[in-house]
Amino acid sequence: MKLYWKISILSLVLLFGFAGFIYAKTTTTPAQTLFAPLAGQQNVQVMTNVNAQQLAAAFQQLQQLQPQPVSSNNNKPQTMAAGNIPQIVHTARGNFHLGGTFFLEVEAPPTMANWPYLLVITFNGDYPGLDIPGIDHIPLNPPFQALIWGILDPSGHAFLSIAIPNDPSLLGLPFTSAVGVLNPFPTLSPFIISNPVSYTVGQGIVGVSCCTEGVLRGLESQCIDNGVSIEYCRLTLSGAVQGCIPADIGLDPPPTHVSTLQPGNTTASSSFMTNLTRDIGLSNITTRTYNATTYDCDDFADDMEQWLQGLGYSATFTQFVKYVGAASSTIDYIHAIIDIHLPDGSIIWIEPQTGAIVNLDFDGNGNVGANVNAPYRNGHHPTEDNAKIYVYDSAATAAANGAPRD
Repeated sequence: MKLYWKISILSLVLLFGFAGFIYAKTTTTPAQTLFAPLAGQQNVQVMTNVNAQQLAAAFQQLQQLQPQPVSSNNNKPQTMAAGNIPQIVHTARGNFHLGGTFFLEVEAPPTMANWPYLLVITFNGDYPGLDIPGIDHIPLNPPFQALIWGILDPSGHAFLSIAIPNDPSLLGLPFTSAVGVLNPFPTLSPFIISNPVSYTVGQGIVGVSCCTEGVLRGLESQCIDNGVSIEYCRLTLSGAVQGCIPADIGLDPPPTHVSTLQPGNTTASSSFMTNLTRDIGLSNITTRTYNATTYDCDDFADDMEQWLQGLGYSATFTQFVKYVGAASSTIDYIHAIIDIHLPDGSIIWIEPQTGAIVNLDFDGNGNVGANVNAPYRNGHHPTEDNAKIYVYDSAATAAANGAPRD
């Protein structure tokens, strides 16, 4: 097996070295300025101004593939974790200002230790991306500014450090990157494709967070953190955009009484749940297009709540503000959903962007603890899980009472 990897790695080195010679430019490009210094230090070879055919050629060295136009049905990557979230997690963090240093990371399961990876970088965003037969969907648009290859470490991770020169011409460059990890034992695809992440020199991470199951950073949630486009979230993953409500401010006294709500533990009849699911679908609200300025998560929640109220359901407009700690005023994230009060007295929460039942039990103890005594500021209920839950009859009522809203 070690010999196999040595031959594969040598092939990649020869491929990238030859291609880099062919496509080398006489003038230094921004991608070369930022990424070329990695070469030799971390087994990295940089190719610049790479088109779709040249990207496929990098994979073709092992798989003999040819690129095709993006498919009309927005194919999802074939190798996914639960909830249709990519199994390979790609993140960017650090100081994105001139003179700063940022880090590109790849996190894979330990079972992928020592597997080769290819990191692809573009200036052109993550949607609609590129379909390559045998590899599936690459969430990046050509041309590609750089290709970087390496080997995952014994824990299944990779870590690249990029220093940004004090060059004003680099300001505003909009990078998006994603990773393909070579699977030596493929079942569906020879490469496992990560989520994309976007970041701009002088600005930092650009884009939203996206969840297909649960809520951002919740127990067993399936989410991509900030850095993907709304289009990638809504159309590629059919996910719900998170964190689109303005920030809450200040702290409140701890609750004097906490009641435990058990989300999803309902004795409501199966016919009730079937009808609820049907009525959510009939609203067509889940098919609407998210827009950060004209139709975001509180609009989805308000319209779904009003729709279900009109059909006779007991529904309320709910916003939750998650803090990083019990005594902290630092907000982790904010989102808007609705809650349905069922005939047996139980409560379930619905993500109106997808129609899915979600869980507000952030600490995973089986309960959502909400204060039900005298209302605190803006009428919200502090919870045991370092969060505040705002419950109102509608978005308009919430806004009239001071709850955060666009």
